[in-house]
Amino acid sequence: PGLVAKWPFVVRPTGHHHKGAIMRSALRTSGLSNDEAELEFEFAKFANLEGLPRLYAADSTVVVPLENYRNIAFHGEISVGTPGQQLEVIFDTGSANLWVPIEGADPSGQRSLFLPSKSSTFVPMQKAFVIQYVSGSVSGSFCTDDVAIASLRLRGFAFAAVNDTRGLESIYRGASFDGILGLGFKGIAQGDATPVMQALVETGQLAQPIFAFHLADTNLD
Repeated sequence: PGLVAKWPFVVRPTGHHHKGAIMRSALRTSGLSNDEAELEFEFAKFANLEGLPRLYAADSTVVVPLENYRNIAFHGEISVGTPGQQLEVIFDTGSANLWVPIEGADPSGQRSLFLPSKSSTFVPMQKAFVIQYVSGSVSGSFCTDDVAIASLRLRGFAFAAVNDTRGLESIYRGASFDGILGLGFKGIAQGDATPVMQALVETGQLAQPIFAFHLADTNLD
């Protein structure tokens, strides 16, 4: 029930400086440089494109289509483990940890779970994980494994495998996402974990610490 719309989340990888780059500064708080001003201009032009297929033609961006769940949550697909297991995660600017559900996290059986036993690169950590959101909390333990967002890949990345989502039950029960990918700064990360965006910058996969959301003003079927 309800309208579900698809919007993109975009980042610019290292080594691409095409004028058609569609980006917007979200991590800089000072005045815009000339380059950032150009990015803002290109991002504004993006709003006039019709549909996502044209967006994929721009070789200077990495694009993740997002689904808008009732204007509450925007989620898209990532891959975790080796071979990759596809999971839907909320791209959340208000937190900084990545967590995915494992066995025990979803008694309803309606969503995808990460199966550590099916990943050859999974490494457990003896470190508990708990995070409190406005809507409730989840808990589990930290681990490391490969994580991919479109063509960007983090090897041996530390994130949380969650087996208790009862604190989020009122939202988690009816929503279509599996986990949450925090886009915030490390200062708010639980367990001193490195956020995904920071890890992408540190591994040289992003030319600048920039990501963007394009949210249209209408719902699409």
